[in-house]
Amino acid sequence: MDAIYASKEVYHIYNRGYNKQVIFLDQQDYEAYIFRWKAVLGIIPAPLDKSGNKRFTSVPREYFDVLFYALMPNHFHFCIRQNQDKISVSTILQRVNTSYTRYFNAKYERVGHAFQGKPRNKLITDDSYLLVLFAYIHNNPSNPESWGYSSYGHYVSGEHNELISGADIFAGLVGNPSKIKRFIADRRGQSLDLS
Repeated sequence: MDAIYASKEVYHIYNRGYNKQVIFLDQQDYEAYIFRWKAVLGIIPAPLDKSGNKRFTSVPREYFDVLFYALMPNHFHFCIRQNQDKISVSTILQRVNTSYTRYFNAKYERVGHAFQGKPRNKLITDDSYLLVLFAYIHNNPSNPESWGYSSYGHYVSGEHNELISGADIFAGLVGNPSKIKRFIADRRGQSLDLS
């Protein structure tokens, strides 16, 4: 059964490579995945196919807020707020993942799925869980400070990340960038129940 996504709700969306395989083998792969997110969310123009047609339809930027994320070699995590009921998170994720799978298969001369089944999701119902998730996702890399494929730098050092919107919620819940950095560091090594 498909998840039911509702307006003004926040979701943790995650998935891994098919058969737990690596889905981001180099910097170009990470950038290609983020590029697809930006194009689907209307931050940048959608790519064109050989005929000059858009490869997929973008949505208005205000439809979704990507609050935070991390890409790891064999999986990804996104925390997304859906701001309307016209298009669901699952629809944009399908567009991103389908396009990325085509790219990945062409680049590595392979066929089949890149991702293992449908992405998993969890509705975030309270701020305390949101904060635990915020720290958990940013601590996925063993060294978040040097990992370039997450929203960590956006929160702790003010690096501009155009994929992120709605980030002001964490300043209100945790504080300024130095407090956010400490908050994440103090929770390094903590686990999270993803069921």
